[in-house]
Amino acid sequence: MYKYIHDASARTVYKMPTEPEVSVKNDSRGRRTGWSANMEIHITRADNKFIDHRWQHDILLHPRDPFDAHYTKEEVISYFLSNHTPDGEDISLEQYIELHAQYEAIARNSSSE
Repeated sequence: MYKYIHDASARTVYKMPTEPEVSVKNDSRGRRTGWSANMEIHITRADNKFIDHRWQHDILLHPRDPFDAHYTKEEVISYFLSNHTPDGEDISLEQYIELHAQYEAIARNSSSE
C-alpha cells in the first residue's frame, strides 16, 4: 500500500509506502539487539532539470534508521514516519497520477530549454 503526498508550494508529489520495512537485529543467541527501518520515497518535482543524463534533484530517497532494542515495532514505525514523511497533504492515487504527469512534463520541458 502506498501513500501519496502533494506539497503544492514546492510543486512536488511523493509516493511512499504507508509503513516502512522494519527488521529485527539479533545477536548470535537470537536476542533482539535493535531494529532497522527503511523505505523508498519517490519524488517528482516541477522544478527539476535533466542535466548531463541525470536529474538535478533526487527522484528517489532511501531513508534508513537504526533503533535500540527497547523500542517496540509500533514505536519504530511511528518515529520513522514522523521523521521521514514529507510536508504536504495526502492525495488520492488519481490526483497523484495527474500531478506526477504534470510536474514531470514541466521538468522535462524546462530541461530542453
